[in-house]
Amino acid sequence: MPETDAGRSLRIMVIIGSNLPNSRTRAAARFAAGCIVDAGHQAYALDPQRQELPIADPVYHENPLKNPDKRARTLVMAARRADGFLLASPLYHNSFSGVIKNALDHLTIDEFCHKPVGLIVHGSNLTAVQACDQLRIVTRGLYGIAVPEQAVTVPSDFTLVDGTWQLTDLEKQERIKSVVASVLKFARR
Repeated sequence: MPETDAGRSLRIMVIIGSNLPNSRTRAAARFAAGCIVDAGHQAYALDPQRQELPIADPVYHENPLKNPDKRARTLVMAARRADGFLLASPLYHNSFSGVIKNALDHLTIDEFCHKPVGLIVHGSNLTAVQACDQLRIVTRGLYGIAVPEQAVTVPSDFTLVDGTWQLTDLEKQERIKSVVASVLKFARR
């Protein structure tokens, strides 16, 4: 793993895999980003609501910085600066979302190599762990290091507050804090 200056604030990219403006996945990602900031580090969210990506073009797989789409190049540059990642996805058809897949398809081993990756998945029940398992395989394919901790949320973990979903289950909050702490720990090395 690349050495990190112990005094430098770490940069963690949070990739949100939901297009839904007020999704529980987004609420879990928002909570995780807050944990990163509370720990004194930087959280950069790739949010499809604010930064819609084009469909990945395999022509640029070998060199994604040659992609003519500025949004794709911006993603790649931000990912290269990141010290670690959090992937937050809803469960779709027993897998992770196409939004996450498309974002990852814009990236290469150069962006993920030896960087820690935390996994957060939301589903209707705990079978959503299947998407975590699949994201571990994808992370390994990118030479990233999926941390041992992972978080799976379900609808009852959230409360609608002023029209916005908030992660209110204390056990799940602790679980996400543990994922974030692990990503930060590995990123410092």
